[in-house]
Amino acid sequence: IRCAGERHECDLLIVCRGGGSIEDLWAFNDELVARAIRACGLPVICGVGHESDFSIADFAADQRAPTPTAAAELAAPERAALLARLAASETTLRRRVEQLLNQRSQQLDWLARRLLHPAQALAAQRERLRNL
Repeated sequence: IRCAGERHECDLLIVCRGGGSIEDLWAFNDELVARAIRACGLPVICGVGHESDFSIADFAADQRAPTPTAAAELAAPERAALLARLAASETTLRRRVEQLLNQRSQQLDWLARRLLHPAQALAAQRERLRNL
């Protein structure tokens, strides 16, 4: 647990073990394990045993799952949910880009209206000279 937290090679840590007797799961009630989970620099999901099994590691973890399978499901959101988030992000990004392009287009139009064509500038100067 400590090594995984120090190496930062993953986004989260799943501490899990399938069902078994209380003796088989007792290691997850060890204070050193609980302290290592709390000190870990990564988010920790604990999924030990079956739904009815609780360990000290469950309470030390950032999130408890009733089984190892449930822990994996918590760590990896469903594809549909990820696609929905991606679509929402794409819509937001498109809207923002469109707003930015509209703003820049308006700025260019405003600047273009302020610029005089060289022939217009010369005509204005000619008129001014005639009036002298």
